[in-house]
Amino acid sequence: MEDNIQFEQIFENQNYFENRISGKEYESCYFHNCIFSKADLRNIKFTDCKFIECDISMANTINTGFRSCQFDHCKLLGILFYECSNLLFSLKANDCSFAHASFQGMRIMNSVFSSCYFEETDFSDSDLKKAEFDNCDFTRATFDNTDLSNLDLSNCSNFIIEPERNKIYKTSFSAENVIGLLSKYDIKLK
Repeated sequence: MEDNIQFEQIFENQNYFENRISGKEYESCYFHNCIFSKADLRNIKFTDCKFIECDISMANTINTGFRSCQFDHCKLLGILFYECSNLLFSLKANDCSFAHASFQGMRIMNSVFSSCYFEETDFSDSDLKKAEFDNCDFTRATFDNTDLSNLDLSNCSNFIIEPERNKIYKTSFSAENVIGLLSKYDIKLK
């Protein structure tokens, strides 16, 4: 019988699509070049884990806990983060793709996203005011009833945010990306 708790273990070049790991806890573990694509990660708790160059696309994340987890150069395509456990949910992501993912209705606190790609990612009804986004691309991302208060989006790009439909109190924008606030008006800036 396998242990339910893995502590400070290193996992490299594993394919979890073929190896179900449901129902376990991983604490301070390191995953390098692992494939979690379409894997069943239901009810698994990851605490203080690092994922480096992993593919976690389309994984089943119902009640999955990501607590203080770090992702570097990972693919997290199509993940429904709103199905994850909200208890202590926090991520630190660098150079990751979250394309087609959904954070709908989530409170994303103490999470940092640097040089990440959020193509067609859904942030509807989310509270992002305690998150950090640095040099992120929001091509066709959805912001609807999203709390973006106090965020610094000045070096982010390709977002379309309707001020009437979102909270942008004290949000920072650059002169270059302010067009993302005005695009629905079909005006031209010179």
